[in-house]
Parts: sequence; structure tokens; C-alpha cells
Amino acid sequence: MSYFLSYCKAHSGALLTGYQALRAEGFLCDVTLEAEGSEFPAHKSLLACSSDYFRALFKSHTQESRARVIHLHVPSAAGLQRLWLLGLALAWLRQEPAAKRQEHSSALLECIRFGLVPAEVLRRVYSGSGLVLPPRVKGLIIQALNYHRAPSRQPLMQGEQTSIRSPQTRILLVGGRRAREAITEEVVAPLVAARDRGAMAEPEEEEEEEEVEVEEEKEWELTQDVVSFDVYNHRWHSLTQLPAPLLGHSVCTVGNFLFVLGGESPLGITSTSLADEPRVVTAQVHRYDPRFHAWTAVPGMREARAYFWCGVVGESLLAVGGLGTRGEALASVEMYDLRRDRWVAATELPRALHGHAGAVGERGVVYISGGKAGSGEGAASSLRDLYALGPGEQAWSKRAPMGTARFGHHLAVLRGAVFAFLGRYEPFSEIERYDPGTDQWTRLRPLPYDRFCYGLAVVEETVLLLGGLKWQDSRQVPTRNVVGYDLDLDRWEDISCALPWAWEGLQCAVLQLPESEEEKKEEEPGKVLDLVLG
Repeated sequence: MSYFLSYCKAHSGALLTGYQALRAEGFLCDVTLEAEGSEFPAHKSLLACSSDYFRALFKSHTQESRARVIHLHVPSAAGLQRLWLLGLALAWLRQEPAAKRQEHSSALLECIRFGLVPAEVLRRVYSGSGLVLPPRVKGLIIQALNYHRAPSRQPLMQGEQTSIRSPQTRILLVGGRRAREAITEEVVAPLVAARDRGAMAEPEEEEEEEEVEVEEEKEWELTQDVVSFDVYNHRWHSLTQLPAPLLGHSVCTVGNFLFVLGGESPLGITSTSLADEPRVVTAQVHRYDPRFHAWTAVPGMREARAYFWCGVVGESLLAVGGLGTRGEALASVEMYDLRRDRWVAATELPRALHGHAGAVGERGVVYISGGKAGSGEGAASSLRDLYALGPGEQAWSKRAPMGTARFGHHLAVLRGAVFAFLGRYEPFSEIERYDPGTDQWTRLRPLPYDRFCYGLAVVEETVLLLGGLKWQDSRQVPTRNVVGYDLDLDRWEDISCALPWAWEGLQCAVLQLPESEEEKKEEEPGKVLDLVLG
């Protein structure tokens, strides 16, 4: 009987339809797949028939063969949706009349972004899909496989095939120290709801409230959390977690990948660590890929460093100065070549620095300003110095000094000018602008009150300062609001939005993320597995 059924064209479709009906009823499902909190009930027999991976996973000697829930770390829930779309396209092309549908295979499959599909699936599609793939589609699959084979070069290989569909601009808040308890209950819910409950106060009222909520150092902890902020709709969303809690780290983005470098990490790595726990300076580098919601270890820096600056210059990352493993200030500079996947020494600073700021200006000129030359925060005075290094130059050149000595501050480049924003222990909350053409600094409108240890991000030429600390009655107290600097009007504005936690020492970056699960409530999680299984 089975011999004749195997040649029956209608039987395979009827069998899959029957499996789908069973799964829809939740009948005879003997395993649950879990990805990013979404659960998909399934049948082991169908999974094993459909995938060599699951066939091996369910063998009697494996732990998963007896598990009721299988946790899938890759692909993510978003990745399962991409597989669903690919499976849907292939299933349509296999239906009768196949010859007529094959005429549309090129137009249909070229809409698939194969760079967003895992390599093992691409190999199966290329050699075992049962379809005659058009040359153009074969070329796209080979291109995507080459992309997966060169992870270090992926940030330099971006194009339509690897770009996220419907990208959403988000500010990422990465690492640092945070209050142990969230001040607002929702991390994901829009802050409009919080405002309706009265949680959003005017800046003056909020300042008084913050002083009471977080008073003692012991109430802070290092965090692994990476939180995304939708600046347009004032929504916060827990995105992912760092491999370890970090403070004094640095972040940068290349090709819509987030790189997290160095910093101080607790000696005993736990999911959350007390702020006063002993810490060690690290050389580790990790990269986050929002396409697959995955972290990848990158070759570590030549030297462990914290409280340094990193930026992107051409096809390389640059790590400048900082504090070393013994608390000494560093003059060393190193460069990570994305194409060669290795760190090499670069032109040293004229003096050892930590707590300095940096930025990359027009024509790839790197600017480094301020900081301290001694060990620790109080060992030396803050500096006003500004150094510059252009492409191909063998030595840093000294430029006009800032009007204010700064330490733990930020630089940002807007319309060719370099802007310096406040750091620690600055009495007048001043900001200033540097014109590379005239080698002159200009004072701008100061911030209404001081702020330090905040995160800085630039979105559409608006500079945003998020969280941090300030001085009040000779004490450091947290400030949870977000303020923006209007470049054209030289004006500061509170955007009426508060961080869910008191948060300091954070680093910020701007990334394009897939549409979040919270923005797609109407999607039924069970549909994702249907598409994967065809």
C-alpha cells in the first residue's frame, strides 16, 4: 500500500493537510518549539521527516528526545517568519501545474532576501528543493552563502539582500549601572500610558522625585540589558542582553551591526551584579546582529581597556586610550580591520588619556578631546586639549583647545562641525562647537542643569541626552528625562519622556531594527511554524 501511496500526487498534500489540522487542534502534538518566548506546538515525526537537524535531535541518546519543550536559540522568532515566507514560495512553486508556475519562479524567488536566511536552509534550497532554480536565483543563494562564510566582513557586505524589511530607527541603551527596581512598571508599554497615570511629571517635579527614589549606591547594579527606545512614539522595549554586565565600555555601529568593546566586568559574572562588586578590565569585543537577533564574539583587543573611545574609520574600528588592567592611563591606539578580522597597533596618542571623548569628522579625520592623564577620576585635572588625526597621517596634531576642561564628556559631529557636550564636574553646563576650517571653538546655549554619565545619540541631526546623573545639594542624583538639542535654534528641549529606570554609565547607539513583536500583536504565533513546515 505504501509503495503506491508514495507515487500518488495527492497523498503528500493530504498528509500535510492532516498534520496541519491535528496541530491546529493541538491533538497528538508531542513537542513544543520555543523561540524568543513564542511557542509552537508540533509533531516530532513531521519535524524529523522535514529536517535532518530535527532527525538527529530526536535520536534516543539526546537530551532533547525526552524534552517536552525545545528551546531554539537560532533562528529567532523573526527568523522563523523569514523561513515561513521562503517555504510558502517554494510550496506554491511545487503545486500543479508545476510547469506553468515555474515561469514565475524567478520573479517570485528574487523577492526573497536570501542573506536573511540561515546558511543550512540555503544549502537545502539550492540542492534539495526539488525545483529547477533560475540562474539568477542560484547566484543570489551563492552570494548569500558567501556572506555567511565571512562573518567578520558582513558589515562591509550590506545590500538589499541582507537589509531588514520595514526597518525601525531605534536608540539602543547598552550596559552601565541601573537602579535595581524599575521606576515605571512597563518597559515595553508606550510611555503615553505612563503619562496618563501621572508618571510623567514636569522636569522640575521629576528632579525632586528622583532624589527620593534612588539614594544609596547599594541600590545600583551593573546591567546586561540592552533596551531599545522608539524616540518617535516614546516606547521602550527590552531587546537583548550583553554577554556580561559592563561599565566603562564603548559602542559603535557598522553596517547596522552593534559592536560592544572593552569596559569593566564583575569578577564573578552573573546576570546582574552589584555596583560595588570588584571588577576587571576586559579586552573582549562582541557584535550584535539584529537580523538574526544574535551575538557573535569578535577577536579581542590587543589591550584590555575601559573608559576609552572607539569609532569607525573607513573599514576599521579604532580604539583609543583608556584605563588598563592596573588602572593606568593608556596612550595606545589599535585598529580592528574588518576585512582581515584582526587588531593591529595604530598611531599612539601624544599622551596617555582616559575619560576622553572622540568623533570622526569629515574626510575621516578623528578628533579626541579632554580626558585625564592620571589614574582614576581624582588623580589629575580635566584637560582642554583637542587632537586630530587624518587618514594617512603618522602623528596626532594639536588643535585649538576647548573653552572648558572636560572629562567623561561626549563629542558629536553635525554638518561638519564638532560639538562638545558636558562631562563630569563641570560647573556651568556649557557646550561648544568646533569649526575645523577656522580651528576655533564657539560657546553655545548651556544645558538648563548639569548632567554626566548619560548616554548620547544623534537622530536626524537632533542630539539626544538620555539618563545619567546630576548634582543636587552636593549629592549625585539620577535624572531620568531625555533632552534634545535643536541645532538650528541652538535650543534645548525636554521631550517629555522618562527612562523606565534610573540609569547611568550607559552607552547609546542608533540601529535599524525589525518591526518588534509588540507592534505585531495581530500575528498568530502558530502561523510561523506552518510556514516553516510548508
